[in-house]
Amino acid sequence: MSETTLETTTIAIISNSPIRILHVDDDEAFLKLAKQCLELNVDIQVETAHSVEEALEKLGKGTFDVIVSDYEMFEKDGLEFLRG
Repeated sequence: MSETTLETTTIAIISNSPIRILHVDDDEAFLKLAKQCLELNVDIQVETAHSVEEALEKLGKGTFDVIVSDYEMFEKDGLEFLRG
């Protein structure tokens, strides 16, 4: 039997402003739960969108550091969203 060692790395981000996340998912309950969990960290702000169209509209009005998108949504999937 072989032994495996797992090393962990901690990355510290020093910034005066919170990390802005756009989370896109058509499951409203999941969006709400994920937002609550992520915002337990005071350095994270989550904005949600229920569709690709809503997400594109929000992207046109502001900037985000991270975009998290569901892959399977009703109107467009995550890859179509990525393509714009």
